[in-house]
Amino acid sequence: EYHCRMLAERLVNDYDVEVLTTCVKNYVTGDNEYPEGEEILNGVLVRRFYSDPVEPDLHKSYVRQAAPAKKWRHFLYRCRLLKPLSYVKPMYAFIRENKASYRAFIPLSFFPHTYYTALYAPEKTILIPTMHNNGSSFRSIITSVFSEVAYIGFNIEAEQKLVENIVGKPLAAHGIISVGIE
Repeated sequence: EYHCRMLAERLVNDYDVEVLTTCVKNYVTGDNEYPEGEEILNGVLVRRFYSDPVEPDLHKSYVRQAAPAKKWRHFLYRCRLLKPLSYVKPMYAFIRENKASYRAFIPLSFFPHTYYTALYAPEKTILIPTMHNNGSSFRSIITSVFSEVAYIGFNIEAEQKLVENIVGKPLAAHGIISVGIE
């Protein structure tokens, strides 16, 4: 969140900046703790969307269903085969319906909002993934997201290398942007 705030506040002098987010404060619990709606914070328009509460049983079911694919992708990554194999082959509605009104979308981190932003507006998506070598890095959808967005801004070279080795396919245009570099 702080990363997003720093970026938004730096851009606000040159662009009309909006942050699209949920009302969720803690992604583990998924509780809507912020009020739904719009507010201006330090010159940045923040639009908060209500999120359906996390249903623990349903979430566990999804995790169980995704486990085999995640294990295989992680195994193939460790064997350095994931990269070559990739050659084989309410916020979301807002993005889809209003994408013409924006010059760019900049999702930070790699959560579902990133998938849908890349799906609905890939040509306008500047992704700042903040990727780590953890379970969510091996979701199969990342291959298409990282190859179809307009630009990827990595914080450090190690993050870029991790994504190159997981995704395999040629990445979208990308570079190291890091926080705090002029």
